Amino acid sequence: MNIDLSKFSRKILAFSLFVSIAFASVPAASAFMTFPANNNIHRGILEEGLKPFKLSKVSLGYMAKGMDSQDNPFSNKWKIAEHHACDNNIKGAFSYIDEQTAKAVELAGSADKDSDACRQSLYALGEAMHTVHDFYSHANYVEWLLSQNKPLEPIDRSAAGQIPEPVRTCFYFYESSLKQEPFLSHKENVRRLQALHPELTFRSEAEFLARKQSEDLQSALDYTLKSGQLLHMELNKDSSKQLQGQVMIGREGKTLFDLARELAVQDTTKQWKTFEQLIRAKYGDRASVIIAALENAS
Repeated sequence: MNIDLSKFSRKILAFSLFVSIAFASVPAASAFMTFPANNNIHRGILEEGLKPFKLSKVSLGYMAKGMDSQDNPFSNKWKIAEHHACDNNIKGAFSYIDEQTAKAVELAGSADKDSDACRQSLYALGEAMHTVHDFYSHANYVEWLLSQNKPLEPIDRSAAGQIPEPVRTCFYFYESSLKQEPFLSHKENVRRLQALHPELTFRSEAEFLARKQSEDLQSALDYTLKSGQLLHMELNKDSSKQLQGQVMIGREGKTLFDLARELAVQDTTKQWKTFEQLIRAKYGDRASVIIAALENAS
């Protein structure tokens, strides 16, 4: 068979360009950044939060794969708002965390005998961890804690029915790779979201522009805590370069991004402890062997 190498090369180049564009258009809804791999904030949070448990690199790697899969633009998981704690469906996001953790516990029952079950268990828990992290980036929970002078502690997901009324998560408009929030103006995002959700009220363009002119903490708190819904661009703390993420906390010498990341680290530690507790409750005397296998996956 004769192959036209120049034609073949052009196809490869075209495919590579397509993949580059696709990943470049990954929405900022992938909180704390999954891509590029050398700046994967999710993985940094995972490793820091699980440091006390001394998981092997292999075990962390399987969890990271599950965690990163949520931000794969070629996967349906990427398009589900609850996976990213978006669209103000907080109960749905918390339910997803519980479901994947329960799945991980079920798979863990064979982790000490079946390496594939061990890997799948860690992967499922990684999926849950992604949503655990995203909540702190995509919710105004950090802002609410600061406004109420409350301790900076992770939210109690077991009390999902008692979430304070001002606490909510952002809305993210997505229609296709090139028709999503980063490529549209604030006004256009609001217009398209209200066409989908006419019952919702968002900030006006004038309010948004005024907010962009201020770096004051109180302005940032007031903007995100008053009634009405918020776009991802108005609320996310994915990095210290975002509108909300860059706001400095004077007494802390930190940004809102820093505080959101710290809470995500704390909740990662808490979630692994919950995972271990569930395993001990379900498997009794075998639990220690199972946990050891999960910590040292092959």
